[in-house]
Amino acid sequence: MGTYYTLGVVKKFVADTEASYSEAKWKQFLDERLDTSLYNLSIEDDGKSISGSLREGVFESNIEDFYNKLIKITNDRFLKEYFEEGGGNIDDYQDDEIKISFSTDRNIEITLHLEYVLLFIEGKVSVEEFSIEPKLMNWLFRHCDFGNCLSGCIVSSITG
Repeated sequence: MGTYYTLGVVKKFVADTEASYSEAKWKQFLDERLDTSLYNLSIEDDGKSISGSLREGVFESNIEDFYNKLIKITNDRFLKEYFEEGGGNIDDYQDDEIKISFSTDRNIEITLHLEYVLLFIEGKVSVEEFSIEPKLMNWLFRHCDFGNCLSGCIVSSITG
């Protein structure tokens, strides 16, 4: 089995840390990486953990437009086949998981476990060449005006 680059929509996540935080503080930390307004949130373990699941209808209402924008950016019509295969049903896409760690402003580490659906898989890559890619792509989609709310749910990963 090879190693591949993937891009996907986060459908569920769990974030953990040693400190306890309110929902507002969790949102402050997580909104750098994910648009928490698009997720149903649940605080657990006395504020040391938060989980989220993508709100119903968000994926279905936005995925076709998202793919159309990816095709326009990449000029790669092959991406349309991924949409045609999966369509608007999030359960018709292959799943994967990734873990991202980052620090708060007080150097407290947060570990973010993401379950996401694969929007596409691209060729063989070397993992060493993409050590910061998942964090970079996630941040760029979150902070660029992509014109589609799913940009607040994007993560990339090296899998395989």
